[in-house]
Amino acid sequence: MACLGPDEWLADLPAGTVLPDGAGLPVSVVDVSSRGVVIRLEGAGAVHTLASGCPLDLERFAVGRATRTVFETVEVIVWREAADRFRVFVWRSFAPWLWHALKAVERG
Repeated sequence: MACLGPDEWLADLPAGTVLPDGAGLPVSVVDVSSRGVVIRLEGAGAVHTLASGCPLDLERFAVGRATRTVFETVEVIVWREAADRFRVFVWRSFAPWLWHALKAVERG
């Protein structure tokens, strides 16, 4: 689970996981799994590749942290899993564009 804001959490759960419904609690649980995809960036160049289009200071972005941001003009959620590994959540319709943009940075 990653905190995206004071009252917003992102849970990246395995397929088939039964979602809690929040019954009796002052919460709303929403399944957005079909809305987006995850692109994983891993390795020594992960920070450089992501920083090429993202305004965050990724060198100082703590492991375990997640936040909404943009890559160039596309809204994404960046979740740092390790010093050299990120999960980038993006809406399905923008995924092909983001994939090609990241690959273009990688190619230099």
